Amino acid sequence: MSASRCSQTGGKQVSSCDQCKPPEINCCSRDGHCSRMSASRCSQTGGKQVSSCDQCKPPDVNCCLRDGKCSRMSASRCSQTGGKQVSSCDQCRKPDPCAGIRCPAGHKCEHGKCVRVGPPPNPCAGVRCGPGEKCVQGRCVRVGPPPDPCAGVQCPRGQKCVQGRCVPAGR
Repeated sequence: MSASRCSQTGGKQVSSCDQCKPPEINCCSRDGHCSRMSASRCSQTGGKQVSSCDQCKPPDVNCCLRDGKCSRMSASRCSQTGGKQVSSCDQCRKPDPCAGIRCPAGHKCEHGKCVRVGPPPNPCAGVRCGPGEKCVQGRCVRVGPPPDPCAGVQCPRGQKCVQGRCVPAGR
């Protein structure tokens, strides 16, 4: 094109067509990465023109943390913290402390530990009582015949002790 026509169309005279590239701008892609490209290319790729790449930020995602809580953060931060990216926080659950724990027969897992199931433990297990005693609810109690209510009772002549009382002997 002629130099006059170039200036009439608002163009700029250059020595080579290689110098006729559209200016590059900072473009934030949908995933938050910044690139330099033409404004038309940025628009075609769904990007957003920004004045500084510092304005580009990856979108936050739902991240299930190790404790089962859900937090919104960048995908890279989620990965760095050992979290798991999920589409909904409803997918986050506190880990089951009994997952993978197998307990022996007669036991079940509670809070990550095997505990005994069935009747409560015998409170007298391991309790040793002396002669004439037995264990009741973990305590030693006297056993055998009830104490004689007439032990130590002295009745006058002609009377006898019955149930701890003196009564006429003829009865």
